[in-house]
Amino acid sequence: MDIDLPGGRQFHADKLKLVVAATHDDAENIDELICWYPALPLDEAYGKAMELTRQFGLKSDGITEFRRTVLDGLAAGDRKDLDGKDGGSDFPLLTSTGPLFGIGLKYSTVKNMQPVTLQVNIAWGDNLRLTLRDQATQSATPPAP
Repeated sequence: MDIDLPGGRQFHADKLKLVVAATHDDAENIDELICWYPALPLDEAYGKAMELTRQFGLKSDGITEFRRTVLDGLAAGDRKDLDGKDGGSDFPLLTSTGPLFGIGLKYSTVKNMQPVTLQVNIAWGDNLRLTLRDQATQSATPPAP
């Protein structure tokens, strides 16, 4: 699958599940694409996520922290408590008007041999406006003491 993005960028992926989301009933008002890759081993998912962050110029701190958390948990034999852990890149605007683009990893114990899923989110329209508003609210809210 190829998705043409503003600014001459293109997202390409093979073998993934695509979820199309909208805030309206009108099919012409698609606001978000969620691209789920098949479950992967941790290092493979991490490598692919890092490749995508480099391609799109994203910060990868959350992805690197996620990998370290999973490795530390597995080393401690704490596999069950890792279930549901996730981490991702930032969600920058690819152009001044959007869309938002982000990459995330999620750990799940459902598939014992391949527990990590890679997700790409592309959001614009109403979802872009709502996300930017939420981000502005969060950044304006002082942290709890």
